[in-house]
Amino acid sequence: ATGESTKNNPSVKAKKVKGPQGQSVVQVSVEIPQGLLDLFAEYTGEEIKESDWKATADGLGCELEVLKAIAKVESGGRSAFWRLNRGDGASIPAILYERHYFSRLTKKKFDASHPDISWPTGYLGRKKAKAGDKNAKQPEGVVHDSDFYSDYASSYLRLINAFRLDADAALRSCSWGKFQVMGDNFSLCAVDNAVKFVTAMCTSELGQIQL
Repeated sequence: ATGESTKNNPSVKAKKVKGPQGQSVVQVSVEIPQGLLDLFAEYTGEEIKESDWKATADGLGCELEVLKAIAKVESGGRSAFWRLNRGDGASIPAILYERHYFSRLTKKKFDASHPDISWPTGYLGRKKAKAGDKNAKQPEGVVHDSDFYSDYASSYLRLINAFRLDADAALRSCSWGKFQVMGDNFSLCAVDNAVKFVTAMCTSELGQIQL
């Protein structure tokens, strides 16, 4: 991680440590809200069997190959779970945080104070964005780093910051898991609320395909 802590990241903590060859290393950590840690603790790790793929495809009325193709495209061919840090063994579902969802769900309450995680337009792809892009949050039309989609860690940092402001809206503002289903669509997955939806997303790939 580079840069300094900001008003939107008050819990960033820096610690100087030594690397494997004795070089100086700055270790940066962020306090994760207990509510998210509780959800991550639901991981059980069941994998999707061929019979699960077939049963789900039959239930949706689509071809098995179509369902698998959706999973491959939505997850980019990568794992549906990532590692939270390297040493603690926690497995967390793949996500993509969407600031325009959070802005809508919170009625733009945080747009002025937290435009990096709450704004009427979504993040930009780096290949397509340019200075003056109408989707940029800055009034002068300058595209800043916080306007872009970024890596996995950035999505979780954005989720953590949003969760501190409005936990329900934050969970609903991410697409989750192997099929990248938006949390805001929890009712379409036959669950009562976003917490139950994310709990299932955090359990396993099997839990994700069942949703």
